[in-house]
Amino acid sequence: MIEYTPDQQKIIKSFFSILNKEDIQYVICRGFQNLPKSVPGNDIDFLVDSDAYTKIRRLCDDFGFEVDSRNYIDHIISLISFALNSPKIAIKKLTQEPLDALRLLFQKQKMDSSNSLRNQYSEFQAVKNNVHIHFFNHLAYKSPKGGLKVRVHPTIEQGMFERRRKYLNYYVPAPPDELVHLVCRGVFDKDGQFPEYYIERCNELYDKTIESKRYEDTLHQLLSKVFFKLDGTVEELIREEKYNDIKFELRKSTNY
Repeated sequence: MIEYTPDQQKIIKSFFSILNKEDIQYVICRGFQNLPKSVPGNDIDFLVDSDAYTKIRRLCDDFGFEVDSRNYIDHIISLISFALNSPKIAIKKLTQEPLDALRLLFQKQKMDSSNSLRNQYSEFQAVKNNVHIHFFNHLAYKSPKGGLKVRVHPTIEQGMFERRRKYLNYYVPAPPDELVHLVCRGVFDKDGQFPEYYIERCNELYDKTIESKRYEDTLHQLLSKVFFKLDGTVEELIREEKYNDIKFELRKSTNY
C-alpha cells in the first residue's frame, strides 16, 4: 500500500485532469478506489489506447515526469528468445553471416508483429516526486511458457475501453473487465498466488457483476476468450473464492 502526501495527490489530480482535457483514451485497470490518497500496489497501472501512446509520452515529459522506457528491453528479449529457440542457426548466422543474421532477426520481428495476439506491446514507467505511474498500450500477461508477455485478444481491450466509466476524475473498467484483469494478473503474473487484496476485490467485483445480466454475459464472454474451454471451471473457482486453485486446474487440464 502506497499512501500519497498532499503534494503527491496534487500531482495525480493535475496529471489526470490533463489526460481528460487532452481526451486521452485510458483506463486505470486496478487499484483506483482510494485515489488520489493511496494505491494498493507500488504504482498506478493503466492501459492507454495505442493511438495515444506517443502523445502520452510527450505529456509525461511536459508535466515533468522522468520516463523509464522498457520497450528496448522487450526488443532485446525478443532477439534473445529467437537465439534460444534456434541456437544453431543463430550461432551460424552471427559468426559466419552477420548481415544475414540481422535480416533474419528483423524478419523474426516482423513475423511476431503480424501476430494479432502478441504484437507491438510496449510499456513504460514515469515518476515524479515519488509518484510512479505504469503505462502499457495492450493488455498482456506473462506466458506460462517462458515468461514472456502475451497479449490477450484485441476485443478484450476494445471492450474495456467501450465499457469504461468515470470514477471521480478517472476512467476505470466496468466490473467484469476489472475482475478478469485481476484474475489474469493473479494467475499469470503472480504465478497463481493471489494477494489478499486481489481476492477481496475480486469477490466484490464478482458480486457486482452477477447483479447485472449484461455484466454477467460480458463476464462469460471474457472468460471464454482468455480461458477457452475451461472458462466454466475458472468461473466456478471464482464463485467459490478458490482463486489460488485456478492455475493448478489450468495446468492439469489438456484443454488449455
